Amino acid sequence: MIFYVTSDPRRGGLAPVLPALRGLVTPLAYGRVLDARRLGAGTYLFAAIERLAPEDAARAAALRDVLAGAGVRTLNHPSRTLGSYELVRRLRQDGAGASDAVRLDEVRSPGRYPVALRAAAGGGWLSGRLETPAALDAARAELDRQGISRRRVMAVELAEPERASRALVVGERVLGLGRGPGDEPAPPAALLAVAGLAGLDYGRLDYGVLDGRLAVWGLDTDPPLDEDAPAVGDLAAALRALDTGAGTRVRGVSTGLPPRGRGPAMLRGPRERLAERLKELSDRLPRR
Repeated sequence: MIFYVTSDPRRGGLAPVLPALRGLVTPLAYGRVLDARRLGAGTYLFAAIERLAPEDAARAAALRDVLAGAGVRTLNHPSRTLGSYELVRRLRQDGAGASDAVRLDEVRSPGRYPVALRAAAGGGWLSGRLETPAALDAARAELDRQGISRRRVMAVELAEPERASRALVVGERVLGLGRGPGDEPAPPAALLAVAGLAGLDYGRLDYGVLDGRLAVWGLDTDPPLDEDAPAVGDLAAALRALDTGAGTRVRGVSTGLPPRGRGPAMLRGPRERLAERLKELSDRLPRR
């Protein structure tokens, strides 16, 4: 059994195809899993980790380590899987990527246009193609008007959302989710190498191929599959290949985590209130 852990299973990326995956995938909410004293054996897929509040991400990481230490297989690490900004920057610095990213709170500016905006942690596009610095300034002003922190948004060089190709990484398999018009697909081995660098066991990579070079523009650990879903049979086969739950001797795991405090908001510490505010802002970021 694969336990699909996400913020809201009813709205998560796998939600539309869950009926076809019944018996293989069980959805669970982070709110339930992070408070559990004991969890059943299976494979735990930590999705939507880029949208977790800091304190929940830390607790999910601790829980993941407990599960792994007990011999339970886990997919994605809540604190070690790279976000979109970290991944694009790492690829560029290593000379393995044709693109670069600049967070909107940085002093430096994009060196090459067009650019497009994405959530820096992970998720979908926040703008279309922006051709000039003036267009980027206008988009930045609109984010300010909406109260979205510049630190949470990045401008990706040479990105063209309308032409982006998409691939779903599921363990060692790559399932195509759509190819940009006229663009050649990236070799699966190249995409798996990127996923390995990011520590991505399950999620979507958005990319282009520029002059024969791979330009990765971002990732999403809980991509919506309602419009872009591969054949459900292929997805089920890829997930089934990852599930070690049937072969493990572990019957259940005691999490050993202390209960989370749930006092009134006015009694909570500044860090808790900040985490709640960050989650509210994260939920406001559109997903595409």
